[in-house]
Amino acid sequence: MRRAAKIILTAILMSAYFQYAHAQGKELQQLSGLIIYPDSSAIPQDIIMIPCKAQPGENLKQIIDRVLQQQTVDGFFTYFQHIRWTMPKLNEEIANWFYIPAFCDVQQYFVAGPLRISYGELTFDNSSSRLEDEEDKCDIFKLQYEAGEIEINIVAFPKEIGSAKLFKKVNL
Repeated sequence: MRRAAKIILTAILMSAYFQYAHAQGKELQQLSGLIIYPDSSAIPQDIIMIPCKAQPGENLKQIIDRVLQQQTVDGFFTYFQHIRWTMPKLNEEIANWFYIPAFCDVQQYFVAGPLRISYGELTFDNSSSRLEDEEDKCDIFKLQYEAGEIEINIVAFPKEIGSAKLFKKVNL
């Protein structure tokens, strides 16, 4: 019963934000994919997202393996923690979020150490992206996953995506 109430509250908050954004003429974009963040029980300040779609019947490990085995892996680095202002129960949402462990041994985007890889959906407000003239810069993030190192092409705070406003966890 309590879980159902949380799901309903989350849906109401998301619906209210979508209505607000529509009334304000905001441009929203939803992306789902792998989300990499520090191994901590706190709400992550920043995340790396690798956009991808789960195939029917895939579990989290299968998605991670499929995506990270591609010749080129592209993702982006963005703020996450501020979503708590539009989703007051964000900490509860991520508390039981299923993840696969990973590692980063160089301080790059995050403090070096254990990481988590999960799957979720983010809603971005890209209304002001047309106002920015700067070019996005790409960097390489080295992720230690299982027995190997994966290089991920990362764009930090890409202007065409905008800022994250809503989060939906997906446990596969």
